[in-house]
Amino acid sequence: ALTDAYTPLENPDALDSLLTLETLRQLSPRDLRILRNMVRARHGATFRAQSLRDYFEPADWYHPDTAYNDARLTRVDRQNIRLIQTVEAEFGGPMTEAQVREEDLSGA
Repeated sequence: ALTDAYTPLENPDALDSLLTLETLRQLSPRDLRILRNMVRARHGATFRAQSLRDYFEPADWYHPDTAYNDARLTRVDRQNIRLIQTVEAEFGGPMTEAQVREEDLSGA
């Protein structure tokens, strides 16, 4: 169970501040992947991966913008992405779309 009342996944505004490795280490590889992409999604990034589209498109805060590029990311955004990647590396690297689909099929 997560100790924080709201994880960054439940409260995207948490991404306005620097995340902690402690918080991130409580998340699954799947949640880390979503969170890493959420940093970009908050600025309008669009996604090819179906699982990411399925996750972000229903969110009322998500406004996709085909003109998005990483220049929109703030210093905190970039640091958060690096922190998430650090924890993903501890899990053996980021989850791929194929792994997400496989996990969904196995009902994990």
